[in-house]
Amino acid sequence: MHAAGQWASFNGPSLILGLGTLAVILTGRRVAPKIPFAVIVMGLGALAQALFHLDQYGVALLPAVSPGLPGFSLPRFSQVTEWASVITTSLTIALVVMAETLLSSNNMAARKGQALNDNQEILAYAMGNFVAAATGCCPVNGSVSRMGMADQFDSQSQLTGVVAGLVMIVVLLFGTGFIAYLPVPVLTAIVIAALCGILEFDEARRLFKMDLREFYIFLGAFAGVLFLGTLYGVVIGAVLSFGSVLIRSVSPPRDVLGVIRGSQGFYSLKRYPKAYPILHVVIYRFSANLFFANIDVFEEDLKKCMDADTRVVIVDASGITSLDLTAAKHIDCLYRRMKSRGIAFYLAEHIAEINDALRKAGYGYIIEDGGVSRTIAGALRAAGMSRPFTLKGEEWQRPELGSFRKQQLQNDLAWAFGDDQDAEMEKHIQQWVAQTNPEHSLDLELERYLHEGGLWGRLSRIEEDELLERLETHLPELARKMGKREKDIGAAILRYRRQIARDLETQNPEMFQLLVKHRKELRRLLEEKRKNRNEQDLT
Repeated sequence: MHAAGQWASFNGPSLILGLGTLAVILTGRRVAPKIPFAVIVMGLGALAQALFHLDQYGVALLPAVSPGLPGFSLPRFSQVTEWASVITTSLTIALVVMAETLLSSNNMAARKGQALNDNQEILAYAMGNFVAAATGCCPVNGSVSRMGMADQFDSQSQLTGVVAGLVMIVVLLFGTGFIAYLPVPVLTAIVIAALCGILEFDEARRLFKMDLREFYIFLGAFAGVLFLGTLYGVVIGAVLSFGSVLIRSVSPPRDVLGVIRGSQGFYSLKRYPKAYPILHVVIYRFSANLFFANIDVFEEDLKKCMDADTRVVIVDASGITSLDLTAAKHIDCLYRRMKSRGIAFYLAEHIAEINDALRKAGYGYIIEDGGVSRTIAGALRAAGMSRPFTLKGEEWQRPELGSFRKQQLQNDLAWAFGDDQDAEMEKHIQQWVAQTNPEHSLDLELERYLHEGGLWGRLSRIEEDELLERLETHLPELARKMGKREKDIGAAILRYRRQIARDLETQNPEMFQLLVKHRKELRRLLEEKRKNRNEQDLT
């Protein structure tokens, strides 16, 4: 917008000079990064002004600077008449100083692998600004462009700043005449070149993949700086960030938990398709602090999760670290209402401070009645339930919250990799095939494959069977690696899978039925994957 408004002042020689300078610096940085091309082009710009008088062609020059160091003088507060304007401007400058300082300092510290104390940084710049107020200089703050230039030359200590300060003193004492010869386009190109090295477009790409909300904040702040100025960009970024935090607090991650046959713990029904809800039980996890703005979401979710058969409601409060008075009142109402309907209600997995908050709010009776438990398993035992639990329905039932894509997941892989778990599993299998030792027996290598892979930890028998079935799709490369026939390897894998089936059929008939269903579903998924791969090969 500003550039469009200045179109009438466009100057061709200035554009050519600026672009040429920028091209020289960027090219020189690639060819010889340790040569200070910024200093060289600055000298060449001054020489060009001296020889060709560039100002006669409309090229702007820096204004002349009087030689000597600035003197010290205390601000004259008695002469200030517009205190409101002074305070507003000062706070604005302070905000920009803090934002740019912390941005540039933290980015550089991260690049160098160093720890940074933000409070110490702000204190140092504050002391510098106190001195600046007595000398009439510009506000002192961290500079993205200066730090980018220091990083280009691999600066490793504060000596860089000391040398720069001493050079500036020498220039002010003896070289101010040189300043008047410096073309503004040359200096502008130097600053742009320094900024080009620290633009965080890679960071934007990662934000886009990881969190769209954070990516939009990035775009808002970027557009604010670009079109409105640094101050507006900082304000826009701060406002959008505050809004993002508020949205996350009002609508945080939450889900319903269940159990997986043969596995300990409690698993999200959204993320683990092999998890089933316990009959007559709702285990609800809320992953944020409870306060007036999100307590209605909390209650509405519980209503959706419950049905006429619900007898126990357990809130996994491991993500709740605080609650306000409004939230405490609603928990009291929930507890009383469920108790009147014959439903046991428990808060579990939470920190001790939640109990303190309930007592201080006057609802300590919930604790005395046994309405809290250190663990979910303890709450289930208190409700008269123990493993193996009776699961709700033979087939998968979608929970009230969210949605899912039905696919067979390994327990730990689903937690670690989510939708990418299938590709991660295949990668692990291929790595194992590549590491097989032809000198070992086939049975020994299969034992190592199942029990020493290290990626999944302890596996259930159903999970072992799934890995073996997936391994069957890699028989050709495994036969080449082991120097054995595919027929023999396939027979060994089949022998293992039959033994798993016999063990489960005799020891745990219920698990055996799950194995049969699991095999059918896995064969269907692998067949679909094979067809998709063939179609891609044809296209």
